[in-house]
Amino acid sequence: MIRRNKYNAQGCRYNGRWYHSRAERGYAELLDLFIKTGSVKSWRPQVSVNLPGGIKWKVDFEVTDSCGNTYMVEVKGMATPEYKLKLELYRAKQDEMLPLFVVRKYGEGKYRIIDEVGTYGLSLPEGGV
Repeated sequence: MIRRNKYNAQGCRYNGRWYHSRAERGYAELLDLFIKTGSVKSWRPQVSVNLPGGIKWKVDFEVTDSCGNTYMVEVKGMATPEYKLKLELYRAKQDEMLPLFVVRKYGEGKYRIIDEVGTYGLSLPEGGV
């Protein structure tokens, strides 16, 4: 069953888990491919982080690459006011947080980095962007 949210994103299932959009599901598929190729060791979906003011944000993915670096990835379509606030709160607390990449889907299996927080010296696996 396909459900649409108010921003017209189509939620869908992949490997028994519900994703809020096809772009998010596609990134999960890409992460599984990266595990097979060895550039990613592991990943977890919908990881909750605590932001200042008692606000919680469920970031789309927590990824550990083959070098042992762990970082967050948020797949974004529409930049809502709520997202912008959470991103600024994340930025304000970045010294205590994992690095964050914000990506947007722009083609079949292709994602572009549209924002970064604390990612100094890190990069996403080749083909992930």
